[in-house]
Amino acid sequence: MSDGGDAALSGDDGVADGRYRALADAVDAGVCRIDADGRFVAVDDAAVETTGYDRAELLGEPVSLVLSDEDAARLERAVRDRREAEATGNARRDAGAERDPRRGTKLAGDDAIDLTARTANGEAVPLEFRFGIVDGGGEFDGIVATLREAGEGDRRPEGDAPIGELDGSIATVLDEADVGIFLLDEAFEVAWIDETAERFFGVDRADVVGRDKRRVIEETIRDRLADPDEFAETVLATYEDNSYVERFECRVTADEDRAERWLEHRSKPIESGRYAGGRVELYYDVSDRKRSERERLEGEQRYRSLVEAVEEYAIFMLDPDGCVVTWNEGAARIKGYEREEIVGEHFSTFYTDADADDGVPERNLEEATAGGSVEDEGWRIRSDGSRFWANVTITAVRDDDDGSLQGYAKVTRDMTDRREREQLLRRERLLERYQAYTDDILDAIDDVFYVVTANGSLKRWNESVCEVSGYSEVEVAGMDALDFFPEDEQGTIADAIARGFETGDVRVEAQLRTKDGERIPYEFVASALEDPEGNPVLAGIGRDVSQRDRREAELERRAREQRTIAELGQFALETNDLDELMDEASRQVAAVLDNAYCKVLDLDPDDRELLLRQGVGWDDGIVGIATVDADADSQAGHTLRSEEPVVVDDLESETRFSGPDLLTSHDVVSGVSTIVGSVDEPWGILGTHDTERRTFTEEDVNFVQGVANILADAIERRAYREELERTIQRLEASNERLEQFAYAASHDLQEPLRMVSSYLRLIERRAGDELSAETREFFEYAVNGAERMRAMIDGLLEYSRVESGRDPLEPVELDDVLDDVRADLRLRIDESGAEIAAEPLPRIVGDAGQLHQVFQNLLDNAIEYSGDEPPRISVAAERAGDEWVISVSDEGIGIDPDDQVRIFDVFQRLHARGEHDGTGIGLALCERIVERHGGEIRVDSEPGEGTTFSFTLPAAGGRDG
Repeated sequence: MSDGGDAALSGDDGVADGRYRALADAVDAGVCRIDADGRFVAVDDAAVETTGYDRAELLGEPVSLVLSDEDAARLERAVRDRREAEATGNARRDAGAERDPRRGTKLAGDDAIDLTARTANGEAVPLEFRFGIVDGGGEFDGIVATLREAGEGDRRPEGDAPIGELDGSIATVLDEADVGIFLLDEAFEVAWIDETAERFFGVDRADVVGRDKRRVIEETIRDRLADPDEFAETVLATYEDNSYVERFECRVTADEDRAERWLEHRSKPIESGRYAGGRVELYYDVSDRKRSERERLEGEQRYRSLVEAVEEYAIFMLDPDGCVVTWNEGAARIKGYEREEIVGEHFSTFYTDADADDGVPERNLEEATAGGSVEDEGWRIRSDGSRFWANVTITAVRDDDDGSLQGYAKVTRDMTDRREREQLLRRERLLERYQAYTDDILDAIDDVFYVVTANGSLKRWNESVCEVSGYSEVEVAGMDALDFFPEDEQGTIADAIARGFETGDVRVEAQLRTKDGERIPYEFVASALEDPEGNPVLAGIGRDVSQRDRREAELERRAREQRTIAELGQFALETNDLDELMDEASRQVAAVLDNAYCKVLDLDPDDRELLLRQGVGWDDGIVGIATVDADADSQAGHTLRSEEPVVVDDLESETRFSGPDLLTSHDVVSGVSTIVGSVDEPWGILGTHDTERRTFTEEDVNFVQGVANILADAIERRAYREELERTIQRLEASNERLEQFAYAASHDLQEPLRMVSSYLRLIERRAGDELSAETREFFEYAVNGAERMRAMIDGLLEYSRVESGRDPLEPVELDDVLDDVRADLRLRIDESGAEIAAEPLPRIVGDAGQLHQVFQNLLDNAIEYSGDEPPRISVAAERAGDEWVISVSDEGIGIDPDDQVRIFDVFQRLHARGEHDGTGIGLALCERIVERHGGEIRVDSEPGEGTTFSFTLPAAGGRDG
C-alpha cells in the first residue's frame, strides 16, 4: 500500500481490487488513504482535483500539507476518539473487560468533521470529512476517508430524526421489521416495545410497558445477557447522561423462551415530539454477521472500511446479469431491504414501474458496460413502496488480466432530503427575492401600507409610515396601531380592527396624528388574511384624503356657485325689483364664499360717487347712505378702471391702491370686486370681502363676475323694458290719433262724395234727353268713380277701427256666424249657382261681427274668382292644440305664387277693375281681424287649381270648443 496511485486503494486479489477502484470512481467525493503516521498513502483523482496538488506531491506527505495545524490536530483527536470508541465497544463483548460506561459517540461528532483545506494555489476550501478505521490484522492501519466540498445541499443532518408518537399503522410496520425497539419517555419508563424486542429478550409487552426501564434491566433483562454487568452498566449510563448516541454489541443467551443471538444495541436521545427528553433503543440481530466475520477476506475487510467511511451511500455489487450479490447497511437503510431479502434479486426492483417498462435498468447496464460507468438521477422505490430521489452511479468491474466483465459496482445515494432542501432553499431564496421585491414596491407606494394583528400590534409596514408620521423605524417597531391616533379616534380604530377580523374587510376614516401632533385625515382600507405562519392579520392601505376632502369641498362650492348663478338668473327674470335682486345677490355671494361682507355700489356718473345701494354684513344704517369716491385711489376706483375683476389677498400690504374708509373701518383684509356693466359704461361695482386673509380661486372670481353679469343684464333689461313701455305708450297714443284722424278723414270725405254723386245725378235728370250718349257715358264714369271712392273710404274706416270700438271677445258659435253670412249672400249665391259645403264648425272665442266680415269676404272672393264654372266652395275646421284651424276652399282660378305674399296688403288688386270688382282692402281687413283674435291667416293656391284660405282662432273650451 505504499506505492501510491489508485492502485494503492486496491486489495490483494483481482476482484477486491476491482471493487475498490469501482467504489472510488463511483463515490461523488474525493477518497484517500492515510496511514497510521498520518501520511497520504493513496489518493484518487477527485481528491487530487479538490486539493489542487499532483498525486506525486501528496503521496508520502503528512495531512498538514493541506490542513492547518489546528485542523490536523482536530482530525487526529477524532480518529483517536473513534478508535477508543470501537475498542471500547469490542471490549464490551469480551467477558470481564473494563471500560467507562459513559463513553459513547457524541451527537456533535457522528464521524464527520468540518475542515478547511489549503489548496496548492492558496485557496481555502471548506470540506466535509468522513472516515473509517482500517484494521490490519487487529492492528490500527490508518483510515480511509472521503472529502467533499461543504455545501448546503450536501450537508448530512446531524443525528437521525427524532422518533415521535407511534400510531397503529407505524407500530404494525415496526412490529413486522426485524429490529427490536424500546421507546422510553422522559422518565425512562417504557412507553412501547415491538414484538421483535419481546422475541429477542423473551419478555411480554404487558409486563414491560409502563415500568421504569432501569428496573426492567435489573429485574428481568440483565440475567439473559452473556455479560450482564457490562450490558447493564453501559445501558444505565445512557440514562444518567442522555446526550449521546450509544452503540455496542451484546449476546443474548438461549432459554426455552428465546434463542441465542448476537444483538447490536443502538440508542439515542429523543429531541422533540411527545417523548422529547426520552430515548429510543434499537436492537439489530447481527448473529449471521458475527458468524461470517472471520470468514471474510482481508480485501473485503478493507472494502468494508471504505464502505463504512461513506455510510450515506447504498453500496452493493451486481453480477453481470444485474442481480444483487452484496448488500451493505447503507443499502438496507436507504432501500429498506435486508440482505437475505434482496441478494439474488434483479436490481430493476429498485426502479419505478414506468422506468422499468421503459427499459431504463437494462439501458444503464449497457451504457456502463460500454463506457465504464453511468450516472443517473431519478425516483427509486424502497421495499415499502415509498419513493426517494436517488443519485446512482453504476461502474463496470472487469478482470485486470483479461478484461472480462465481473459485474457492476452500484452506488446509490438518497438525495431526497438534499433535493427537498435545495428546493426549499430555492423557494426560500425566491421568497426572499420576492419579499425584497415586494418591500421595494410597497416602499415605492406613497400610501401607507400596514399589517396588524387582532390586538393592534404592527407586524409589517412600509417606509411611508415613517415618512408620514415622523416616527423612526425603531420607534414604529415599538408602537401599536392605536398609537398613531389621538385619543378621541382610538375607539373608532379599535372598533374598525375588530370589525375587519369579523367581516373580512373594513373601511374607516380617521385623523392620523403625527409625531409633532399634526392631524391628517386618512382613509384606511383593509382585508383579513393569513400570514405565512397561518395567523390571521389585517393588511391594508391608508391614504391621505386631505386633498380629496379639499377637492370635495371645492367641488361642492363650485356646485353651489353654479346653483346660485342659476337661481339668481331665474330670480332676475321673475322680479322687477332691482333692490330686491341686489339684496339677494349680496346675501348669496357672501354665503357661498363664506365672506363677512358683500356690497353693490351704484355709480352716479355726474357726481362721480358710488352709493352703497345694497349689501350684507355692514354696520346698521349705512346701506343706502354710505358713499365711496369713484375717482379716489382705492379698490373701488381701481375696479372702475380695470377690465378684469380685482382680487386682494391682503389689503394692508396691497401696493396698487389703498383701502377706502368703508373697508378699513370694517377691518376688511381680502376680497374680490368687479364692474357691473362695462368699463366704458359702468353701472356700478359688485364686491365681496372678508376680515381674514383669503385666497380666492379662479372659479371664485368667475362666480363673482357671473353674479355681476346677472345684475348688469337685469339692469339692462329694466332699462330696455322701461324704454319699451315708453315706446308702446307713444305708439298707442299715435295709433289712437291715427285712428281718430282716419275716422275723421273718412267721415269728412263721405259728405263731398255724396254731394258730387247727388249733383251729378240731379244734372243728369234735369238735362234729360238733351245729353248726348257720350255725355251720359261721362256722367256714368263720374258717378261710378265717386261710388268706388266712397266704398274705399268705408273699407278704410272699417280697417282703422278693427282694434277699437269693437265688441269684447267672447264665446261664439261659428255655425251661427256662417249661417248669417250665407243669408246675406243669398242673392249672389243664387245668381252664381254657387254650392257651399260646410262641416260642423266649432265654438271659439271671438268677435262675432268681425268674424262675420272674415267669412263674408272669403266667400265673396271664392264666388268672384270661381272662373267659368259654377263656384264649388267648402268650409272645414280642424283642432290644433288650443286653437281651431278654419279653412275656406274653392276650385277657382287660383293665385300665382308670386302674388300670394302681397294679397293681404291694403289696396292690392291682382286684376283690372273691368275684370273683377273690389277695393283691394278685403283680405287686409281679414288679416287684421284674425290677428286681433291672436291667430294668423295664410293662403295655399296654384293657378287653375283653386285656393284655400286658412286662419286660426282660439278654442272656447267645452265639448265642441
